[in-house]
Amino acid sequence: DDGTVDGINDSGKAIIGTGAGTVLRHDAWSGPGVIGVNGVTGILISQLKILDSATSSYGISFSTVTGSKVDKVWIEGGRPTVSYWGIGLFGGGNNTILNNFISMAQQLEIFRIGSSNNNTIFNNSFNGDIAISSSQQNIVSANQTGQIGLFVSNSNTVSSNCGSGIQLSKGTTSTNPQVENNTVCGNNIYATGGYDSVISLTGANLNSISGNNISGDASAVVDGIQFGQSSAFTNNYNIVAGNLVLEQKGHTWITTYNSNSCNLFSSNFLLCLDDGYSYQNRQAIVLDSADSVGNYIFGNLIDGFRLNIKDLGTNTKYT
Repeated sequence: DDGTVDGINDSGKAIIGTGAGTVLRHDAWSGPGVIGVNGVTGILISQLKILDSATSSYGISFSTVTGSKVDKVWIEGGRPTVSYWGIGLFGGGNNTILNNFISMAQQLEIFRIGSSNNNTIFNNSFNGDIAISSSQQNIVSANQTGQIGLFVSNSNTVSSNCGSGIQLSKGTTSTNPQVENNTVCGNNIYATGGYDSVISLTGANLNSISGNNISGDASAVVDGIQFGQSSAFTNNYNIVAGNLVLEQKGHTWITTYNSNSCNLFSSNFLLCLDDGYSYQNRQAIVLDSADSVGNYIFGNLIDGFRLNIKDLGTNTKYT
């Protein structure tokens, strides 16, 4: 390939190879990427490999594309110090991304969704993070990945994935709308350090965090489920229920900072393993501020922590 984009600008087209032996390559130092699809519907990309060593580039990009599919595609390459995403969905919606393998040198946000709704991301293997921004009603399920981030995004489902963490965040601007009505369930999350928490909520309301298995290695000194550290970002009316949390070398496994009110913490199994470390902050559930009002805590099974519940909140209910 000469380093230019292979663009698709007609609906109903397909690019189908014979497997990983069919290779599209982009070796230029810079450039927009390999396959760009713009403003069309009914596209199929399948059974091929993309190798790209460009900077600030992508493997496959959908721009205002609808009703299309990327299936069984291998994307590899990138440079360790530059931005690169394997697949990006921008605008449009109702697309399906499944059974793909992406392995990039730069692992941050190698799969991106921006202002795109009703997409299904299923059974992919990513060696980096998934970032979803300003998007609604997407399904992210059964993927092997790094972090999964929902940024200013509502009514999405994140389920049955294996990864290193999940974020629900309104971003760094306090005037952004809250992150609401997302479901995070049945995920296996194994933290290896580098983040403040395994599951974090920052400016998030009316979300359900349930049935997840959360653990980490002995180097991961982090909180388990954390409700934001800034008073400008409240988290209210969320459900945290039925999660299994295994602590090895952490701080606290459910923590609310500042103003986080009317949340439900129920039927979680919080287990602190005796691994020979001595940490004074090993606490199972912490309400850190009197500004956290009217939270519910009941029916949790807690074992092995120095302190089961530290309640500095106001009008916390236990029945």
